Amino acid sequence: MDKKARLKVLRDKKEVTLTVTVGELKDEEVVASTKEKGELGLTVRRVTPQMAESLGLDRAEGVVVAAVEPGSPGDEAGLRRGDVILEMDRKPIRTLADYRKAIGETKKGKGILFLVRRGENTLFLALKPPR
Repeated sequence: MDKKARLKVLRDKKEVTLTVTVGELKDEEVVASTKEKGELGLTVRRVTPQMAESLGLDRAEGVVVAAVEPGSPGDEAGLRRGDVILEMDRKPIRTLADYRKAIGETKKGKGILFLVRRGENTLFLALKPPR
């Protein structure tokens, strides 16, 4: 059940009152939690229109990193909360299904090459194979 709330913020040194809708965020998903598929330590979500706007994306497409477990392979690779995963091993990631498929196709003992958007930059990050 969505509820409206009033929120006061400072913008350009002036107090502004905004009305926000508080509700439950759906489609949060923990992935790669079994050793057979490689425990990456990532929590990802699909990019919603609101996220796309706040991340400066042209469209609500893709997967965003919501959390990275400290000390996990994802953490060691340098993945951060807010990174938008564009590709994994040179395959486009546009949906959670694409992400799940890429995880499922990862061969045991092999690393994964991520192409991510971080702010206005796009960078490659290499994830070492889980031990």
